Amino acid sequence: MRDLFLCLEAVQNDRAIDVNDDTWIAGLGVQAANLVLDDLEMLLASSEQITCEDGLRAVEDAVGNALCLPEHPERVISLTDGDTDSLISLGVEPVGISNGRGSQTPPRYLLDYIAEDYVSVGGFFQPNL
Repeated sequence: MRDLFLCLEAVQNDRAIDVNDDTWIAGLGVQAANLVLDDLEMLLASSEQITCEDGLRAVEDAVGNALCLPEHPERVISLTDGDTDSLISLGVEPVGISNGRGSQTPPRYLLDYIAEDYVSVGGFFQPNL
């Protein structure tokens, strides 16, 4: 595989960086590629494994922060249609669900799968926790 990379025009014209034997950044100027590598290095450093105490598990939030959350949460709130869909698929019944975009209820395709006494946490753009 490495021989194939060496044949690329970007590699031959010094517009590629060899990250390791399996990974190349090509098609960028060397300065831009170095910035990408710096970002990659920061990302890898921030995603280092954290150790949580018993009963907790490590997760990464949407902005890359490592958190310890209960292994078996008792109360889950869903703020998007996709979250609700995923939770239901995983067998988790959220205690609060946001309304569909522009709707006063969760999306119709989910209504058959959520409890009749679900709690609305408001609209998609203005949830009320």
